[in-house]
Amino acid sequence: DTGSEDPVADKGHFFIAEPLVPSDVINLYIGDWIIANSPFGLRAHHIVMMLPVNGTIEIKTRGTNCIADDKEITYPGDLRYLIRGLLY
Repeated sequence: DTGSEDPVADKGHFFIAEPLVPSDVINLYIGDWIIANSPFGLRAHHIVMMLPVNGTIEIKTRGTNCIADDKEITYPGDLRYLIRGLLY
């Protein structure tokens, strides 16, 4: 638990989410809350930017409780889930 989603989501909360596959990237929007692979495991952050680069889409994300974007780029192959809600 890094605190990046405090106070919205924390340890013990459950995400209501639907699975994503790489081709679903065309149906995502700025502000969507996704779960994706990262170098540190799965990460649940919001999409803040999507850019077409060299035939793919580069996705920048940021946690709700963060002031800066994540340094790592998320790619369509990293996508796992689209978060639709939380159970507290």
